[in-house]
Amino acid sequence: MAREMDARERLDAVIRLELPDRVPVGGNFDAFCAVVAGITLEEWVFDPDKAEKAFHDSVALLGGYDVVQKGPPGGSISYEMAWPTKIKLPGRDIAPDTIWQLEEVEVMTVDDYDFIIREGFDAYKKVFWTRLGVVADAERIKLTEQRARESTDRLRAAGIEPILGGSMSLPLGFFSYARSLNCFMMDLYRCPEKLLAASDVMMESIMPKAIKSVEHSSSRRVNIPGTRGSVDFMSPRAFEKFFFPYLKQAVFALVEAEITPILHFDTNWAPLLARLLELPKGKCLLQLDGFTDIFQAKAVLGGHMALLGDVPPAMLSLGTPEEVTAYSRKLIEEVGKDGGFILAPGCTAPPDAKIENVRAMIDAAKEYGWYGRSPGLN
Repeated sequence: MAREMDARERLDAVIRLELPDRVPVGGNFDAFCAVVAGITLEEWVFDPDKAEKAFHDSVALLGGYDVVQKGPPGGSISYEMAWPTKIKLPGRDIAPDTIWQLEEVEVMTVDDYDFIIREGFDAYKKVFWTRLGVVADAERIKLTEQRARESTDRLRAAGIEPILGGSMSLPLGFFSYARSLNCFMMDLYRCPEKLLAASDVMMESIMPKAIKSVEHSSSRRVNIPGTRGSVDFMSPRAFEKFFFPYLKQAVFALVEAEITPILHFDTNWAPLLARLLELPKGKCLLQLDGFTDIFQAKAVLGGHMALLGDVPPAMLSLGTPEEVTAYSRKLIEEVGKDGGFILAPGCTAPPDAKIENVRAMIDAAKEYGWYGRSPGLN
């Protein structure tokens, strides 16, 4: 019998569309860890030592999994700079045990496109973060990055592979949050050429930084969120003009630098799945959240792009362990057939997920996910 792979080997094999020894299991766990470990969400966001202990305590309680989207946060800056908009944080802006909340407000003005075109995106970022009141000084960021590297080492020592080593935002993602969705949708029609020119300038700035973000990381994988590029937010025509060219540019540049693009595509991508066949084969991981039928995604992208998902968060919160086990097994045997699959919650495990349900998902992979040993995977 061949030896069992470790978590890193399983993840790499899945992305390359090779058969691992079994289907890896894991996903995005954040507020859920705090709840399981008995700390407040305020402590999770603002106290990195408590957050890391809570993360590892929850892993021990659940029996261990293979991969995690990212490790525990390195302090509040991990949330303050995660989205280019105002964010309400527990204990600071809202109650200590209330989940962080994004505010859909206009922070960036339409005139800021001209500033970006004239002065560059790097100059604009300083203006933008100051306007938001985020302290983004180099020393604070450096300490957060150092802690992330140390946290990755501790995760691997615990047998867990972090999926992400860095992250980037495409122009559509940044501008739609910074302008607010309503204003941005008007920009698509009122000043499309100005928006495209600013997008081009932004790409010139962010691509070298995205590549450099994993320079000192042993996880050469970069997150590309694409939620607002789907048909839930824009027409196929707008997708072709404002999103897809920049997605292709980013993906091919990362792959050329031997970095794996992680496509975190929440919302409905079903009508656009075939367009992803234009991205390099066996080089990306596509994460879905239930609004896209993962079985359809397998039919379209199977043999071309690895998939992660897609146990519904509602099932983890409201279902039974038996329901979770049955659905996880269906995912393993159908989406996991021939490889290229990671079993995980859709998008993230909700904070009110039942421990027994998350454990049932993990156990299903370890019972039914072995290639060559499980019915349906032979």
